[in-house]
Amino acid sequence: MTFTVAITGKPNVGKSSLFNKLNGRRLAIVNDMPGVTRDSKDFTADIDGHLVKFIDTAGWEDKDTILSKKMVEQTLKAVSRADLVLLMLDARNGITPDDIQFGGIVRKSGKPCVIIINKSESKINILENEIYKFGFGEPIYISAAHGRGIADLFEKVISHKTKFYHEQEEENPEDEQLKLTIVGRPNVGKSTLFNAILGFERAITSDIAGTTRDAINHYLTYKDTDIELIDTAGLRKKANVNEIIEELSTAESINAIRRSHIAFLVVAADQPLEKQDLSIARIAIQEGKPLILVINKCDLIKNFREFEEEIEYLVADNLSEVVGLPIVYISALKQQGIDKIFDKALEVDQKWKMKISTGKLNSWLCNATTHYIPPLANNGRRIRIKYMTQTRVKPPTFNFYCNIPEDLPESYNKYLRNSLRKEFDLQGIPLRMIFHKNKNPYKNR
Repeated sequence: MTFTVAITGKPNVGKSSLFNKLNGRRLAIVNDMPGVTRDSKDFTADIDGHLVKFIDTAGWEDKDTILSKKMVEQTLKAVSRADLVLLMLDARNGITPDDIQFGGIVRKSGKPCVIIINKSESKINILENEIYKFGFGEPIYISAAHGRGIADLFEKVISHKTKFYHEQEEENPEDEQLKLTIVGRPNVGKSTLFNAILGFERAITSDIAGTTRDAINHYLTYKDTDIELIDTAGLRKKANVNEIIEELSTAESINAIRRSHIAFLVVAADQPLEKQDLSIARIAIQEGKPLILVINKCDLIKNFREFEEEIEYLVADNLSEVVGLPIVYISALKQQGIDKIFDKALEVDQKWKMKISTGKLNSWLCNATTHYIPPLANNGRRIRIKYMTQTRVKPPTFNFYCNIPEDLPESYNKYLRNSLRKEFDLQGIPLRMIFHKNKNPYKNR
């Protein structure tokens, strides 16, 4: 799962400057996608093997109002999505009431926070004892405009990321429970499917209200596997989300995807793969979570074979990021095909957790780059991918070591991704492929 960091603070403290400085470094960028909300910007970077998503909230500033209601609402949403919050202050202006209000928002969320003192190349008008009143510990002094202090910031972020995952492992060291989330647009039969599941599988151990207003968790056992099933209120079209409580509910639905291992995306057979369905699918893919497309209301289909071919075409055409996306056809109302979605989930989970030996990976890499030789770089030199290794699972993440990674075209990246999926039976599984400048970690061994 990607570790998410929200950059917050009042207007004109340098949030966008920091965001652009981080984004401009490019590091090993693995994904650039529009944010979940209309005004958010985010990007995901690899920092020494650590995937970190940075969210910028500067786009939510109201030029006519110092601290508008919309800014507060959007900051709340960003904080709700984040694993770590950066609260930025201006070294030249001292601590203002707006800074204190933003600090209060973060404190109430319970999320860990690091204070960033920006523009520290100028005279610093903030007293240390004032900073510690926020209760967020030692601050970091930076100059976003000049790039100073960025290394210290990265070190602090990675420290929090390591602590975050260590605490998660302590809470559930064996990670025995398979967490499944049901997501989808309203009125596609999510609730009917949820009820059908509860009727189909009788080994219910408990019903516990979820942490949010609209998420309900149920615990069951299927084929000796303990499963936590999360139901959400549905990810609504942005145009229909007007009230802040509904916006926060949408954010919590996205959080449900992030908390899960696998997401069931339910679509109705009579309205398959609309724009919002694709948005939901890409959220799961961005988070590195396997997606199972559940086509509901299939009892309404007269020519099933023709319909099946149409769905497969739509998926291949619109979701090429995950070649071989698993599809299950059901009728929740008639309780048909319910067992298939769990069988598919167990199968997908094993692939998502797969660890491939370095020897097998490099044998495949040699064959793949021999069969289709990498192209020339912009300077006329041949691009050579010399080595690769798998650095993590959930999702499978692979580091490639290349002489000129910045010139490797997306078409060749896609070729490697599809070939890797086919070779190791990772069809439909989100993969992370990160290309580094030549640096074989084993060359001196």
